[in-house]
Amino acid sequence: MSEIIWNGLPNFGDHMTIQEFRDSVDTGTFISDDGSGCYATSTQESSVYVDFSVKKIDEYIAAGLFTHVMWYNR
Repeated sequence: MSEIIWNGLPNFGDHMTIQEFRDSVDTGTFISDDGSGCYATSTQESSVYVDFSVKKIDEYIAAGLFTHVMWYNR
């Protein structure tokens, strides 16, 4: 993973926990055609775009680097 750039959270989009995002991907509620997002914390958005692989999301959950996702619907 390249260097992560952190920014404050924007005033638009949906901020959710990474577990909520993971559950939505796992059940098919969110698919890549629905929009895009970046991994985040409770206060900052990262430059790392979300991955729709549940395995990859689980790796990020285990690492504890990201706790949230900032999601942007199309």
